[in-house]
This record gives sequence, structure tokens and C-alpha cells, in this order.
Amino acid sequence: MTEIIEALADIGAQYDVLYCDLWGCLHDGRALYPGAVSALQAYRRRGGAVVLMTNAPRTHHAVARRLERMGQPPHPRDIKVA
Repeated sequence: MTEIIEALADIGAQYDVLYCDLWGCLHDGRALYPGAVSALQAYRRRGGAVVLMTNAPRTHHAVARRLERMGQPPHPRDIKVA
């Protein structure tokens, strides 16, 4: 049966790593979703690792720069843009 969740915090403790798509999950192409950013930060504080993923035809450096321009906080070492 499918579990309906209200927040990442509802299930985050069950997982060591979170794979998060960028478009539509972390931002809308112009701005970050503040709730998504804070959810990922809280997940990391509890010890989870976060992998940011995208299928954008850009280098990971270009994607990281774009996220920074949108206001993404600096990435800890275990967070990668893949």
C-alpha cells in the first residue's frame, strides 16, 4: 500500500541517503523552494547524506553555480550535484 507523507521528516529516519531531483523538487527554474531547502538541511543535521540530481545538459559546475545564484546555501562535502 502506498504511504502518503506530509513531509520528508515523516520518513527521513528510515534512509541513510536521499536522492533529490532539482527541477520541481528543489526549485522551479527561477527560485528555490524554501521548504525544500530547509527539509534537506534538517535531513543532513540528522546525519543523512543528500545527492542532488538533474538531467540538465550542463556540467555539475554550471548547475552548482546556478543553484548558488538562486540562493542555495553552500554544499557540505557529501552533497554532490550529479
